[in-house]
Amino acid sequence: MIAQDVFAIFISRVADTIEPLNDIEPRIRQAQTTTADTLGNPTSQPYLGLTSPQIENIVNKFIAAGLGSREDALMSIIPPLLQRSKLPPLDEVTENLLSTAKTLKRDNRFQQCEDLLQGLLYRGPQQFQGKVVRALGDLYRKAARSQKQSEQDFARNGFRSMCGIRDLSEEAQATQQDYEFVRAYFEKK
Repeated sequence: MIAQDVFAIFISRVADTIEPLNDIEPRIRQAQTTTADTLGNPTSQPYLGLTSPQIENIVNKFIAAGLGSREDALMSIIPPLLQRSKLPPLDEVTENLLSTAKTLKRDNRFQQCEDLLQGLLYRGPQQFQGKVVRALGDLYRKAARSQKQSEQDFARNGFRSMCGIRDLSEEAQATQQDYEFVRAYFEKK
């Protein structure tokens, strides 16, 4: 425990001298717990976090030295960086994540794109909900136009899920309503 305290003090001092970190990337992994969807089927929300190669390097060294777990390392690293404004603003990170989602969609990596966007929708700033819902709709629309049946099914399920989301901002609700018509069109096909 004393070693963790020494490490935390060291990181706190380093945070005073380093330049702000700008290379924040999404970190997506499947959740370790499952919940039930509206039909009672087991479902698992993907975990969305952010990472930086520098932070990951420090975390790995912390773990390798036997000082504690990944969570222990992050609890020693992130607070000093936040206190000294060394992490990028949330709005900037959100825009970058939306850009990453566009790239994933363009590369037909539909599931990864959906995981990222759903993470943003549920955990991101509310003022971005409209953009996130539009990006989800665009993702499902692209998948629906695919020649592969599995991607068309992905789109159909995605539209159904997206149109059932509650507690959205007004802008996001309006966008959701627009995609309700698209969903109905694809349901008839």
